Amino acid sequence: MKLFVFIFSFIFVQAQSFNAQTLDVQGVLSDSITKSVLPYGYIVAKNAKDSLLAGVLADERGVFLLKKISKQQMAYLQINYVGYKTKNIGLSSNNSSKIELGTLELTPDLYKLKETTVVGTIKYMERKFDRQVYNMSDNRISSARTVLDLLRTLPGVVVDEEGNIRYKGAQATIYVDDQPSSFLYPNVEMIPVAMIKKVELIDIAMYNGSTGTGGIINLKMKSITNEGISGIFSSDANTIFLNRLDLYKGFLNLNYKIKNITIFNNFSESNQHQNTDRDTEGFLNYEYPYKTTNISNQITNRNGFFNYTGIKISLKEKTRIIIGEGFYCDNRKQFSGTTNQQTFLSSNSFFDSYSTTEKYIISSKGISFGIWGAHDFMNGQAIRGGVNFEHSIAPGNLETNYSYKYINSLPIDSTSQIAYDKKERRNNLIFNLIYIHPINTSIQWNIGINSVNRLQQTNNNKAYVNTMANLPLTTYTTGRTQNHELFWKIGSVFHKWKFNGGVSLQYNRIFANYTRFQISNKDTLLHVHKEFLNILPSVTISFALDSIQAIKLTYAQSINAPDYFYLCNFVDKSNPRSWRTGNSLLDPVRLQNLYLGYTFSKEKWNLSAETFFSLTDNEIYTVSYPYSSTVWLNIPDNLAKRSSIGIDFSSWLMLNKSMDFSLSSSLLHTFIDASSLNNRFQELGLNKMDLKKKSFGFNVKCSMNLRFNPTTSGMLYINYFSREITFEGYNYGYINSSASLTKKFANNKLFLTIGIHNLLDDLVIHGGYINYAGLTATAKQESSNYRRNYFISLQYKIKQGDRGTRDYKAGR
Repeated sequence: MKLFVFIFSFIFVQAQSFNAQTLDVQGVLSDSITKSVLPYGYIVAKNAKDSLLAGVLADERGVFLLKKISKQQMAYLQINYVGYKTKNIGLSSNNSSKIELGTLELTPDLYKLKETTVVGTIKYMERKFDRQVYNMSDNRISSARTVLDLLRTLPGVVVDEEGNIRYKGAQATIYVDDQPSSFLYPNVEMIPVAMIKKVELIDIAMYNGSTGTGGIINLKMKSITNEGISGIFSSDANTIFLNRLDLYKGFLNLNYKIKNITIFNNFSESNQHQNTDRDTEGFLNYEYPYKTTNISNQITNRNGFFNYTGIKISLKEKTRIIIGEGFYCDNRKQFSGTTNQQTFLSSNSFFDSYSTTEKYIISSKGISFGIWGAHDFMNGQAIRGGVNFEHSIAPGNLETNYSYKYINSLPIDSTSQIAYDKKERRNNLIFNLIYIHPINTSIQWNIGINSVNRLQQTNNNKAYVNTMANLPLTTYTTGRTQNHELFWKIGSVFHKWKFNGGVSLQYNRIFANYTRFQISNKDTLLHVHKEFLNILPSVTISFALDSIQAIKLTYAQSINAPDYFYLCNFVDKSNPRSWRTGNSLLDPVRLQNLYLGYTFSKEKWNLSAETFFSLTDNEIYTVSYPYSSTVWLNIPDNLAKRSSIGIDFSSWLMLNKSMDFSLSSSLLHTFIDASSLNNRFQELGLNKMDLKKKSFGFNVKCSMNLRFNPTTSGMLYINYFSREITFEGYNYGYINSSASLTKKFANNKLFLTIGIHNLLDDLVIHGGYINYAGLTATAKQESSNYRRNYFISLQYKIKQGDRGTRDYKAGR
């Protein structure tokens, strides 16, 4: 036993002695001017004779760690980075086993040859664990009018004419410096394109699972070194008739920087005038064959504003905090009129004839308060999260006048009025938190929580018939819902392969009370309390063919719980011809997604091809049934199955420095099985129907940017959608198109754009076709949204930095 203790003690002392003679050195590399971190720099330890002892690469955050270097031999560190001066750091021996050097600033190495400046080049694309990082060149930045033009140049990112951004087959979430852009820039066009340094395309399936489609576009910004005021002013006006303003949008972004603190204020305003005419003609085979006609007109005027004020705190780029408060107001006035007629097909005599006029006025107001933070640790770990509280009220008034000429073949001269005083109130709390932990350069795991709490939502609709209070049509609803998702993801890198998998635990709770009134004036209280708990898996496998090509396969499940408004089993007859009821037996929607994607990325050319397959069980759809020859009943129900398979293709090509071209297309085949609804049809005494439908559709988007000289550019955009099908029928295809010309003034700070929207929209018929429940009808629609209109846009940038256009020449 003594011998064992002696041997153990000897080994322990020797190990301690060995450890005392070695040293660990840690630090972070950054740019001495921009203060931004420098990833993947090369750090070596050398002895007094300049011989190499050890070397290591810094990670994507510029962090490096040299382990167990001999104290006796090591004399200094040498740091090498392309485009920067080599830096040597002497190290003195001490009793510590680890030295923390902190942030080491490298000086850019600029060489001037005549009038040309040669700077160390940076790789255009970098692949990281759950994202691809694209470094933005000066030419790409200088040619972009807004951040939308910049995003169009990235593989798999599709931006349409309305500014909607899609990535990996779904709506993208925009972040700025690892924080949701809505906290800083409620309008994405507020983001200063001149300050963007990198763009990260983050795969949501590898980040937190979710549905497996879509992702986060994270814009990494340059450090602002100049203190004082900066911002953007934008004004955009559209008109069909030059004497009338049909659409106006404008915003003002202001920032004031003091050291590490930036105070910001964002204000946006919009006004819209829209006119829509719709004519429907068809046949209804219910009891007797009828001919139906419906003519409607609707005018909508809408105006509103949003203001968000806050403070951003940055602590050495490792800790970023945003605290903000916002308020908004949205006013809408809608006027409409319809004429409805049904005639017997055999005699052409009137069976039903009436007309309506409707006025709907609503004013929504709300406030929000949020705090969001992000922190990066020295060892590559990171934490991001935030909480946001929203409170809103929406008082409104709906007034509908009915004028009847025929009811059930009987001539009648009758008028009536139904009016509602509507009051809605909401309190929502949203919370997100994610912790990222790289175990080493090959393994990383993420854990986090997403929580959406509708703390309270009340809807009080007081009804009046011919100006007299009417209890049977009065409704009062209060509800609370919770949606919590706890997720865990782990992944590893093995040579050119990436493996990522995880699970999400999703909990949904729905609590609601519905107060309705019977004719006997007795209250009817309906109560709903439902809970759903699901475990949802997701997995991703990707393979890098080479430095510019990759293939990715993803499978993920998701659950969507029904909204509590759908769960009220009470027939609402507020519209005498279109009744509504809920369905407390609704099941959650389960969605299974399979994704296979290929990307090819070069600085002047990229393309993306993505195949999606989705299978939906119990999809919720509001179904209309002919309750009688003049009344339709609308009920939400679960469809048996819906499956879709599609291919998304997108490509961007810079032909030369004067022209670039983007093209995207989607092919989609959908199968809808709604045969489960036949039981409901039989309950209502209707014939069994074939409710299985298949469809094939596609859309094509293309845009071209032309740069005539350093200050003048143009853009042409065309987007065609084929018809869309449902089990009730289909909608016709349509076209979006526009052309614009932009001129820069005042040292590229002032942008003036003029153009035309809807160049080709009048070439196609808008509307749709219905063949469902005995009704066959064709609808044609004319709207000011489809008509050719002219627009002018003015944008001024206040101290947003040099966009590189002074060194840019078209065609060079």
